[in-house]
Amino acid sequence: QIIKALGLHLTDLIVIADDISLSIGSLRIRLSGRSGGHKGLNSIIESLGSIDFARVKIGAGIPPEGVALEKWVVSDFEDKMAPLLFEVIENACKAIELMVDIQRHIKSLILDLAIIGPNRAVESGRTRHILTLHEDVIALFLEHIHYEVHATIP
Repeated sequence: QIIKALGLHLTDLIVIADDISLSIGSLRIRLSGRSGGHKGLNSIIESLGSIDFARVKIGAGIPPEGVALEKWVVSDFEDKMAPLLFEVIENACKAIELMVDIQRHIKSLILDLAIIGPNRAVESGRTRHILTLHEDVIALFLEHIHYEVHATIP
């Protein structure tokens, strides 16, 4: 309801979540997908009625033996992990900024195509410019987003 009230679309939504299948300090970007058993993501999917939203997953690691999962994911990190956590949070912020930038470029591309129309675009040579922009944006996305960050815990 909030998304509709603000005039947004699911493609405007970026969810940040922990992920125990990733080691602490890792970062993974997904543009859509199922919950993978994550209760928070499952709740969001149920509320939205869709899996079509981006998510930034930050590694929480597997809980140590004898520690319940529910307790592990809400527990405090050890002080020695602060540098690693600052790095992964900084990288997550950069990734989100880039995702928003890419979304803006894609919306601009769609608007350009809608305004000039595909036939006029071909005649004016604008199609080539638009497709080049699109390829550049995709290349930028793949270069900066499609990665996992791994760091050593001190």
